[in-house]
Amino acid sequence: MRRELNHSAALLLTLVLSIATGACGGTSVSELAGPSTPRCQTTFGAPVPTLPAGGGRQDVPVVSARECSWTVSSESSWLRVSPTSGQGEGTLTLDAVRNPDGTTRTGSLSLNGQRVTLTQAASPCTYQLSSTGVDLPPNGGGVTVQLTAPGGCTWSAAAREGWVDVGPASGSGSGTVSLRAGVNPGAARQTQVMVAGQAVTVSQTSVPVATPVPTPTPIPAPPPAPTPTPTP
Repeated sequence: MRRELNHSAALLLTLVLSIATGACGGTSVSELAGPSTPRCQTTFGAPVPTLPAGGGRQDVPVVSARECSWTVSSESSWLRVSPTSGQGEGTLTLDAVRNPDGTTRTGSLSLNGQRVTLTQAASPCTYQLSSTGVDLPPNGGGVTVQLTAPGGCTWSAAAREGWVDVGPASGSGSGTVSLRAGVNPGAARQTQVMVAGQAVTVSQTSVPVATPVPTPTPIPAPPPAPTPTPTP
């Protein structure tokens, strides 16, 4: 019994000494902090609208606390934004140039380091031909027709009759269409080639027939001169 009491007293003494040592020495305190919430939340007050294909200006509201400052920049060469900085609520003006292509394109803004993606509508697909009527040489050969169209606008080309070769059969954007034919074996002929939905009239005359050269009529030889009568 006495031995157990001595053992308990020894443990108590050790604990007291440990507490005293900690009190005399330096102590460290760890502070636990929860996740901090950014004080300044800056956003667009409305969804960024789809910009028209023809370009132009659009106003977009900025929502932010009165004491919070913000910066904004464009990450696309075809899009400008102003102002580029501010504080509290404000309005941004987006200025886009015309979209030259027949497909939509996307751009982006950086608002306080946050990327915002926006879209610009596609330009309408219009097609213009350099000619709507061509003549092919009767002995065979070809011509070209220039097609002008916005980038991304697809088209096709095909002949209504097999004696005209068309190439390429399809494409996208501006390009050159080649029309060729072999020697015309008969009378003058005509057909149409459809290029991007537009008709190109193709004509080929007949091979000219060589006119035979008439054989010249021989000139008769002059009659022989009479023999002179001798003088008596």
